[in-house]
Amino acid sequence: MTHTIPVVLELGPKGKKVVAVAPDWPGLARGAKSEEAAIERLLSYAPRYAPVAKLAGMADAFASSGAAHVDAHVDAEVNADIIERYAGTGSTDFWGISFAFSSIDQQPMT
Repeated sequence: MTHTIPVVLELGPKGKKVVAVAPDWPGLARGAKSEEAAIERLLSYAPRYAPVAKLAGMADAFASSGAAHVDAHVDAEVNADIIERYAGTGSTDFWGISFAFSSIDQQPMT
C-alpha cells in the first residue's frame, strides 16, 4: 500500500539548507542540505511524532495518515507530495529550521 504525506519545502536564501515541513502536523519538520535529504529526514522522523499526535487527541487521525506508516515494521511505501516551495530566512540556512511562513500558514484556520 502506498501513502502520501503533503510536504512544503522552505528554501534557505543562500541555498545552504532546506526544511521539509508536514503542514498537517505542526512541529513535524526537518532540515538538511538538500530537498531530497530534508524529505528523507522528515519521513524517517515521522514515527517519533506519534506520541505528540496522541497527546493532542489526534492519534486516530495520525494513524490513518501516511506519516504513521513510515516505519520499518509496516509494509507500506510512503511518498512526499511537495505542495509548495517558498523562500526561507537566514535561520533556515543557519539553523536548518523553519522560520518563514508558507501560503498554507497564512490561510484562515477552520
